[in-house]
Amino acid sequence: VPDNRPLADFLPTITIKAKDFANEITTFSITRDGLDTERAITREHVKNNTDVRNLLGERNIVPRKSPARRRPQKSPTPPQIRRKETS
Repeated sequence: VPDNRPLADFLPTITIKAKDFANEITTFSITRDGLDTERAITREHVKNNTDVRNLLGERNIVPRKSPARRRPQKSPTPPQIRRKETS
């Protein structure tokens, strides 16, 4: 992965969505369960990531074997158009 490109440009969409889903479950649990220590939040986050990974495995989805998504690169900025000045 080139230093100037986000890692998400090279991950399969299912991996990005799975990570996002696990994060959202953690955020929900923090509020619902009043998690307020780094240890409790970390434990919850690890559990959620493991659970989501296991769910994908049960469905025979292996993100590392999925094709990476192809996000088009941004087009270079077009050169400024100079106005023709009239005298």
